[in-house]
Amino acid sequence: MKKIFLILLLFFVVDVSGQTLEHKRGFVSLHYGRYGVLSKNFTKYYETRFGYYFGGSLGIPLTEKVSLFGKLSYFQKEGIPIYEPTGLREGSAILKEGLINAGIQIKFYRSKIIDFIFSSGLTFALIDEERFAPTGAFTYETEGNGDLGIFIGGAIEINLGKSPFALVNEINYIYSWNPVLEYEKSYQALNYSASLRFYFGGNDK
Repeated sequence: MKKIFLILLLFFVVDVSGQTLEHKRGFVSLHYGRYGVLSKNFTKYYETRFGYYFGGSLGIPLTEKVSLFGKLSYFQKEGIPIYEPTGLREGSAILKEGLINAGIQIKFYRSKIIDFIFSSGLTFALIDEERFAPTGAFTYETEGNGDLGIFIGGAIEINLGKSPFALVNEINYIYSWNPVLEYEKSYQALNYSASLRFYFGGNDK
C-alpha cells in the first residue's frame, strides 16, 4: 500500500511540474509609441519633448510569472533650435538615440484576458546629436555619447483568446545620474508604447 501511495504521489508531483513548465513561455514583441526627453532645456532645441520611437524585445521565462527580457528601441527627433545671436528659432537640430533595456518583468493579478506587469532594470542610452546654424554651418555634435541608468515601468497585457498573441500597453520612466545631453546634469525620459507580443508554443491561457 505504501508503495502504491508513493508511486501515486510521485506521479502527481511530476504531472504538476509538467503543467508548471508548460506555462513558462518565452516571447518576442514589436513596439511603437511616444518617447519624451524630460529636460528643461530640451525644448530650446526641439520645440517639444516628445517624438515617436519603435523597436523590439525578447523575453526568457524564469517562472510562470517572472521573465528576464531585453528591449531595443530607436528614437529620432528633429527640431529648429533657438539661435542665440537672434533669439529666434532658426537652423536645424537632429537627435538620434538608441536605447537598450535589460531587466525583469513580473506578472500579477492574472486573468484569462488581462495581466498586469511590473518591470524594472538597467538602461543604456546611446546618443548622436547635431545642430546647425541658419546658414547651414555645423555648430555642435555629440557623437556616441551615452550612459548607464535605471528604468521602472508597468504594463497591461491583453490576451487575444487562445492564440499565441497578446497586446501590451506599456509605460516606462528612465533615469541616469550622469549627463547624456551636454546641457543637462542628468538624463530623464518617459515613454509609452503599444506592442504585439508573440509567445513561443502558444499562450498559457
